[in-house]
Amino acid sequence: MFEALNVWTLLAGLGIFLLGMYMLENAIQDLSGKALRQILKKYTNNNFKAILTGALSTAILQSSSTVTLLLMAFVSAGLMTLQNGIGVIIGTNIGTTMTSWIVASVGFKLDIEAFALPFIAIGGIGLIFFGKSQRLVNISKITSGFGLLFLGLDYMKKSMDLWAASADIAQIAGMGIIALFFIGFLFTVVVQSSSAAMAIVLSSVYSEIISFEQAAVMVIGVNLGTTLKIILVSFGGSVNKKRVGFSHFSFNIFAAVIAIILLKPLVWLILDVFKLENDPVIALAVFHTLFNFLGAILFLPVIPFYKKLAVRLIKENVKKAALYLNNEVTEFPESAINTLKKETLHLFQLCMKYNLKSFNIDDSLVLSGINTKYNESFKHLKINDKYLFIKKLQTEIYTFTSSVNIELKPDESDQIRRYLQSAQLAVGSSKTIKDAGNDISEISFSDTPFLKDFYKKNRKTLMDFYIKADSIINDHFIETDSGQLISQLANLIKQIKSNEKSQLNEIIKGMNEKKILSDEVNYLLTANRNQAHSCRQFLHGISDIYLDSKESLLLDTLDSGSATESI
Repeated sequence: MFEALNVWTLLAGLGIFLLGMYMLENAIQDLSGKALRQILKKYTNNNFKAILTGALSTAILQSSSTVTLLLMAFVSAGLMTLQNGIGVIIGTNIGTTMTSWIVASVGFKLDIEAFALPFIAIGGIGLIFFGKSQRLVNISKITSGFGLLFLGLDYMKKSMDLWAASADIAQIAGMGIIALFFIGFLFTVVVQSSSAAMAIVLSSVYSEIISFEQAAVMVIGVNLGTTLKIILVSFGGSVNKKRVGFSHFSFNIFAAVIAIILLKPLVWLILDVFKLENDPVIALAVFHTLFNFLGAILFLPVIPFYKKLAVRLIKENVKKAALYLNNEVTEFPESAINTLKKETLHLFQLCMKYNLKSFNIDDSLVLSGINTKYNESFKHLKINDKYLFIKKLQTEIYTFTSSVNIELKPDESDQIRRYLQSAQLAVGSSKTIKDAGNDISEISFSDTPFLKDFYKKNRKTLMDFYIKADSIINDHFIETDSGQLISQLANLIKQIKSNEKSQLNEIIKGMNEKKILSDEVNYLLTANRNQAHSCRQFLHGISDIYLDSKESLLLDTLDSGSATESI
């Protein structure tokens, strides 16, 4: 049956197609990365908007996996609700049909080679000549990727044409629905791209190797195959990631069951009513779109109930982030305040570890280890989960203070207020570093000598700062000599300002000497500003723990920056 199939032609076509998809996805992501994140946050506040946003994002990016993985990160970080996330998932399924339409409309109607080669030529030349402009490089990648996608499709189509001429069609015709469904599913699992799998199915039906109805069953399998990658990614993630993965898989199962139940009526509708019997590739694109739309319409009313089901089935394994907080001490002012102080210092330890880790610094090289007991589960978390852990601990601290149900003296109330403000500033210092995460990452992976040197200096500056900050926190005499503490904090603030100004001058000098590309300037400015701001927030947090309100105000006066602004 497979003797006439030119395997290498088929695999070469598949490889070229996947390379084209890879270039398209990456270039579009680079061009629209921040914009996409803003759109996903802004336009998903109801189910209809969420579905529409998911569909449009997937259609533009040509990758449902990219949108779903980004969605998982947003739901996990609490930037989007699970219910709206389910809406986006439904939308991504509709958006994937765009590839079917592009391939069916263009890929089988034109001389593909003549159509694809100019795109590859223009894009390839652009990659060489526009190397210094990241935007033009990405546009060139999109152009080349588009051409490669169709060239790969041409190779696959030719391979299928040769096979169709001598294949025993009776063997394929005898395959049942379940076998064809799993072939489609395995296509997607193996090539890790539903678009590539769809291209193979479209080529097969175009070459009359399989009937339209068989191709329709395979498309249902292809649709479900996209979920495997998401399920695997969700396994090691947070509970919300698991819920998104479960929702993605369940919706695709739901859509697949609906499509199989309604297979005969849908085939009749498309071939007999829409009169597409003589154009099977367009007919298949219509089928792909119809059953995804049908699944979305039927699933839309039950999203709120389904969200509750996902939460009920995948329960959160609640572990406290706090080390010292317990409700037994809330009846006694001194005990409650002392416990709150210890937990706030624990929070400071975690924030220091997070901030150092963000610059790939081993905290054991910086922190003294004296009085540094901390929650061990924090150590094994990924960087994004470390930040969520810190936020969780902050919430537990606030919850604890609200449960202190005894009458407090004015100075005790003031002390608790300052500890809460201190916790806010400590978490704010980590949030400021987190906000510059993409910029820090771009700098750390850059091959530009100036950026390498900048990153090295910033790491050393941060290490020096936290060595001194850690020393202040662990100084036994700190609480009895506020004058010395103010002096130490003021000196550190001066040093932070001096380092920030020095690095800014270096950036300006690098720009003047053409050592930095225009795209790199923003990375450097953001990283420099946020690092300095984060350090100042941390110091003001220390002052709120150990100094009274008047003394803290004195330090605020010495620091004319905005470190104490609300987070």
